[in-house]
Amino acid sequence: MRNREEPEKILRRQLTSFANFTTRSLGESNIDSLMMDACLRARAGMNVTHAKLLEYLPDRDRLLLRAGVGWKEGYVGQYEVAPNIDTPIGYAFSLSEPVPISDYNSEKVHCHPTILKEHGCVASLNVPLRTDRGNFGVLEGDNTSTCTFSADDINFLTGLGNTVARAVELRRAMNAMEAAFKEKELLIREMNHRIKNNLSLVAAMLSLQARRSTESEVREQLGNAATRVKSSLASSLFLPLSTGGADEIFFSDLDGDGVTEDPLPGTNRGAFSRGVNGSNINNLLNKYNSSVAGRIGPAGQALVQAGLFTPPQLTSLGAVLTKVALAPADQVSNDSLINADIRVSKVFRIKERLTIEPMVEAFNLFNIANYDPLSSSLSGNVGDPNGTGKGQYPTRIGSGSGSFAPGVQRAFQFGIRVSF
Repeated sequence: MRNREEPEKILRRQLTSFANFTTRSLGESNIDSLMMDACLRARAGMNVTHAKLLEYLPDRDRLLLRAGVGWKEGYVGQYEVAPNIDTPIGYAFSLSEPVPISDYNSEKVHCHPTILKEHGCVASLNVPLRTDRGNFGVLEGDNTSTCTFSADDINFLTGLGNTVARAVELRRAMNAMEAAFKEKELLIREMNHRIKNNLSLVAAMLSLQARRSTESEVREQLGNAATRVKSSLASSLFLPLSTGGADEIFFSDLDGDGVTEDPLPGTNRGAFSRGVNGSNINNLLNKYNSSVAGRIGPAGQALVQAGLFTPPQLTSLGAVLTKVALAPADQVSNDSLINADIRVSKVFRIKERLTIEPMVEAFNLFNIANYDPLSSSLSGNVGDPNGTGKGQYPTRIGSGSGSFAPGVQRAFQFGIRVSF
């Protein structure tokens, strides 16, 4: 049936199948599914009865049948074969050459593999799967009747095989990088969280000591110190998360280090409320959207250089640096910390060495609302530096370190000091 088909029809089917597979290989995160898809397309593209993909395992010096169609139960994932050059699989792998055999009954060079005999296959085409690291394995199409494999068949199977091999290696590398960077990102976020907590605690302690001091000069110095510590809690401006998956490196990794959600170009950490604010943030966002967003990033350029995709293909797939939503016209900056505290006390002398000083203290006397800093993500949501209009501050400062966190809702404290 295969040899009766018109060559032009076979070629069109192969080109369509290869183009569709190339497109899918970019976004597929399931390696097993990708390998199986390659086998299905190999069988359909060449109109044969069986297809299989074997991956080389260097620690065992064996080729493992990772995916296949048409094989009996128990072969896929279990069958292994040594890469001996007297077999068509071993020859293709070891010498990096395609091995077409139209009829094993008349074959004089290569032996007829047992697995093909058990499935009634008398013709096969084996091609090596090449990557930058060497041969990945072998992709094979088999048929239960004799047939002749054309140059188009060899080119189709070779292109399909090289694409899946590179895609699998890329996916594995991305998965490893994602795991490593998630761990690193978690550590960085935990460190930043602890630093912010510690700074808040220091500011609270300084404010508390300022309130308790009886000397106006000391109170002023401690109050200024607390304000400087609190002012260091600014926000950064990071690109928004697009998918959160392994493909995130195409959208928000600007420098090619594998870390996503990079800082907005032209800004440093803690830039928001220090040079960048609600009134001028759109200048930076417009500049980024016009000169950076929509272009192919380092991850995409690596695929282009490897010959796996062309720039138009990546663009059509949306594998470009993400665009950032502009801030509303009334975008707010980080809230200023306004806090007025007062203490009233009177000293009563009972005896020469005994004094009693009752006191009352009011914190945030005018009950001015103070709000936590905006987030660092440019996701365009309420609470973000590009999504929070006037009156939309999300979180009012609440009690932090005890009841003395600066800027909390109005609170009173009564006390008495006894000296003798």
